[in-house]
Amino acid sequence: MEQLSTYQEGWNNEKSRVPKDGISPGFTVRVRAGVLEGSSFRDRNGSRVTRRGGGSRASTRIFGSVRVANDGHGVHQLELFFDLIFVFAFTQVTQTMAHHHDATGVLQGLIILGLLWWSWVAYAWLGNQAYADRGLMPFGLGLAAALMFVIAFAIPDAFADDHGPRLVPFVLVIAYVLVRLIHVGLYLLAAREDQGLKRQLILTNSIAVGPMVILLVTGAWLGGAAQTWLWLAALVYDAAAVFLTSSRGDFRVHSTAHAAERFGLIVILALGESVIALGVGLRGVDMGGSSVAGVFLAVAGNIVVWWLYFHRFSNAIEAALLKRAGKALLEDATLIYTFAHFPIVAGILLTAAGIESAMPYVGEGHAIGLFGSIAIGIGGCLVLLATVAIWHRMTRRLLVFRLAVAIAFIPGAILAAELAPIAYFSIFVLVGALLLLVESRTQQLHVKGQEEWPD
Repeated sequence: MEQLSTYQEGWNNEKSRVPKDGISPGFTVRVRAGVLEGSSFRDRNGSRVTRRGGGSRASTRIFGSVRVANDGHGVHQLELFFDLIFVFAFTQVTQTMAHHHDATGVLQGLIILGLLWWSWVAYAWLGNQAYADRGLMPFGLGLAAALMFVIAFAIPDAFADDHGPRLVPFVLVIAYVLVRLIHVGLYLLAAREDQGLKRQLILTNSIAVGPMVILLVTGAWLGGAAQTWLWLAALVYDAAAVFLTSSRGDFRVHSTAHAAERFGLIVILALGESVIALGVGLRGVDMGGSSVAGVFLAVAGNIVVWWLYFHRFSNAIEAALLKRAGKALLEDATLIYTFAHFPIVAGILLTAAGIESAMPYVGEGHAIGLFGSIAIGIGGCLVLLATVAIWHRMTRRLLVFRLAVAIAFIPGAILAAELAPIAYFSIFVLVGALLLLVESRTQQLHVKGQEEWPD
């Protein structure tokens, strides 16, 4: 009776807060232990609005317990702040690849991006497990953000041609290991009484982290080409260990909406880096008709990539995931978000490196060059292939037009290396626009039951 009275009082208080203009009274209230925890409802436009409740007083204390998230919770502002560190990190990766201007530089940039990705993914799923603003979470995220900035700061000097130990690679490795350890500690706190999740955390990290650290430290000590290959081995081992131990393990997906939003935001950050690369490439370029045209075409190319991912595609994937439950949900979420989104981000950053290397010649009639052409071509190919793989996984259907364009990108990029940047960008935008038009006309991204989505 006491809990029922507490519930009724919370219900009445919640109804009294609802404004009379614009919010439908058809909201749901989640109750846990007789305390109003939160509510979600729809506004006049049909958009879902979620508000977290007060919870218990103990959970709002500075050093209170970490609270487990529930279904439907969104990305917190603190998670957005954490992600902003990766804007700088992505910029460092792109500039490293564009500066080296060769295959070795691209490989080293992708290795660093892989380390950044596994750091980010770990905290993205942590945010799916627990609220970012409760208990020790803000302090752990703040410390991890500072360490991630140290990693980003070290990126330009992480590799060197000379052999032997150097300070910068060791700083990067130490910061990276600390980021991973903080994540494990916070995740164990967030697991609370979930013994299965705790066992999964200990299993995955005991298998993945130890050998990975040994390879990273050995590579930092040896330097030179050995460092590149040992760090690549560490990255591949880490990814394989995580996949084999977790794809059908005891990890939890508490909120599909949070996962879709968080991974969509990292794609936006990668696209933002592509815009930054455009600006960096224009430094020292005189204002003129060619340079302005180059800007419009490069931005249009980014819009095409945005459209390929966010128009229907990302929403359809989220809707398909909502139909999964249990192990099937965990396995699909692991594959499409943790693994398949890495080539999307890598492809966008490769494209950014190609744009940055091409923009200095945009007004000179100079050819875009083999590096810029192939970087943009491979980047576009990775984005398309990743979305094709995700779509096939979730719908068992093949995006044949995307697949065809992806296959054509590589030989096309080689053949187009002698074109001027303006001509190259024009072809890229035209092919992307035609792909979008064909997919729209043939309803390639149409999913039954989602007819109400706008075209």
